Amino acid sequence: MRNKAQIQMGENVIILFIFFILLIFAVVFFTRLQATKKEQVIGADIEGRGLQIAQRVALLPELQCTKDNAIITPGCYDEYSAFALDELAREGENKVYYFDLFGFSTVSIYKVFPPKEEEKPLVIYNNTKEEFRAIIPTYIPITLCNFVSDVTKGQCSFAVLKVEVYG
Repeated sequence: MRNKAQIQMGENVIILFIFFILLIFAVVFFTRLQATKKEQVIGADIEGRGLQIAQRVALLPELQCTKDNAIITPGCYDEYSAFALDELAREGENKVYYFDLFGFSTVSIYKVFPPKEEEKPLVIYNNTKEEFRAIIPTYIPITLCNFVSDVTKGQCSFAVLKVEVYG
C-alpha cells in the first residue's frame, strides 16, 4: 500500500512538473508575440508621423511658389525660400516652432531633373535624434522653381522631397 502511494505521488509530481514547463513555454511564446505586435505598432506610428510631416511640409506657405501673394501651382516650391527656411528654422524661437511641426526628422530636397553633377541635397530642416532604432523615409515628387536668379528666372526642375523620421 505504501509503495502504491509513493508511485502515485511521483506521478503527480511529474505531471505538475510537465504542466509548469508547458505553462512557461506558453508565457514565453505569448510575450514574444506581444513584443512583435508592439514593434509593428511602433513602426506604423513612425510611418504615420512621416506622412504627417510630409503633408505639413507640402502645405508650408513659406516654401510654396507664389506670384502676387497667390499660389501658382500646388506642389511647386521656391528654391530660394527653401534655402531661407533652412537658416530660419535654426534660430531661437523659430527652432521651437519648427520642432513642434517636424519633431525629430530631416526634411531635404533632391533635384532629379535636369541632372547636375555633384549637386548636394537642399536640407530644409534637420533635427536628428541621438538614439534611434530606425529611420523611416517618405518621398514626395515636387517641382522646384527658381524665381530669383536672372539666369534661371522662372526655370523649374523636377525634385523629390524626402522626409526622414527617426524612431
